[in-house]
Amino acid sequence: TANFSRKPVQIIVNTNPAVLYFNFYGQTYNTPQTRTVNPGEQHNLNANSPQDAGQGVQYRWNDWSDGGTQFHVISPDTDGIYTANFKKQFLVTINTVPLIGGTVSITGSQFYDEGDTLSLLATPNARYLFTDWTGAVMSQTNPTKVIVDTSKIITANFAPSVDVTISSLPAGRKITVGDSTYNSPKSLTWLKGSNHT
Repeated sequence: TANFSRKPVQIIVNTNPAVLYFNFYGQTYNTPQTRTVNPGEQHNLNANSPQDAGQGVQYRWNDWSDGGTQFHVISPDTDGIYTANFKKQFLVTINTVPLIGGTVSITGSQFYDEGDTLSLLATPNARYLFTDWTGAVMSQTNPTKVIVDTSKIITANFAPSVDVTISSLPAGRKITVGDSTYNSPKSLTWLKGSNHT
């Protein structure tokens, strides 16, 4: 009687980018692992996620090259390479000053994928006006868009406001404030302490 057995197969497990962590054979590694296994033998693969890289950077698992879920079982019949692909993320922190001045459409600290575009809308509370963005964004444009390309701290600044009504006798006269002309009476909201002519 002639007995035959199938030739072992070689598998390589790694990550993209390199040196991130994965679990293979029940152990955690951050370097490529090469194993010779019997065809059809089952092995567990798991991608650790998220992985902290420090200074407001982390990596989250995106997919495996074989299409498997984050944790899945492989049964290779042929030589193969299994790569866990990760996406780089940055921490973005949005603050408001003062806290009672208003709100922003995105708040607190969250991680976002590199290349994401965030739309920020600052909404002032009663008796406040939005003045500007400071920190990683220096602008008076509201709303504004931010591309996530590094970790960022962004502050929406608000200032107290006053409501002013300008009237005339008789009513309906044209009045000029700054570069704008209105029919009286006209109600305006200004920054508290600002000068107008």
